[in-house]
Formats: sequence, structure tokens, C-alpha cells
Amino acid sequence: MNKIEVNEEKRIYVVVPVTVTGQKGVVKQPLGRQAAQAVHVVSKMRVLREAKDLQTWLPITTIILAARDQKETEHVWTLLKRRNIDVTHFADSNPDYGVMHLVTAICTEPIYKKGAEGVLDYLPLWPGEQK
Repeated sequence: MNKIEVNEEKRIYVVVPVTVTGQKGVVKQPLGRQAAQAVHVVSKMRVLREAKDLQTWLPITTIILAARDQKETEHVWTLLKRRNIDVTHFADSNPDYGVMHLVTAICTEPIYKKGAEGVLDYLPLWPGEQK
């Protein structure tokens, strides 16, 4: 990893798949649902982090990125874990998916921008291309 700038702020990176594959097949998540998944996963990570660290809540920039699908989201998750970056996931159950819970968003712990280089920098900003 590259050297971190002294005044650089940490960021939370969220990855939301445009499509997920459930028991009913491939489902395109509406934009509103994608936004909700991003909010859910960041909230979950912050609560878990506060419980673990018992630190004062600090504002942190949040970057929301769009993955093409669930497989790309899982691939990115694996790459982040290989770098020892904590990743929180959010699994949702929706009638559109069938009866199963699907991972509909992931986010990193607060990390420096350089920590995401080579893993997240190719993903477009959300909402991405919606076809």
C-alpha cells in the first residue's frame, strides 16, 4: 500500500449490486431499494463498530458505489477481506427475491482512500448505469 497523507480523512465505501439472484431468478433492485440497502449496511457497521470500540461517533465521508450484480459484490468483498479490511454486509428478504435472505449491500470500516485502490476504484459511483 502507498503512503498515507497526514491530513487524509478516512472513508466508508459502500457497494450495492444493481441486480441480485434469488429463488425467483435475477431481480433488478429499484433505485430506492438500493439506497435503502446502502443506508442499512452503513447503520449496521456503525452500530457494530461503536459497540466494539466504544468511541465517540465522528462524521465520516461515505462513498456509495454500484456493482453490476451480486457476484461482483461478493468478489469485491473477498478482495477487501484479503487486505484485512473489515467488511459489514446487509442481507435483505423481499418477496421479489423469493423466501431467501440475499446480501444486498456491503461496506468497509472507515479506511483511507489508498486502502481501496485496486479493489474499489473501478466501480462507478452509485446509481451507476441503470439498464
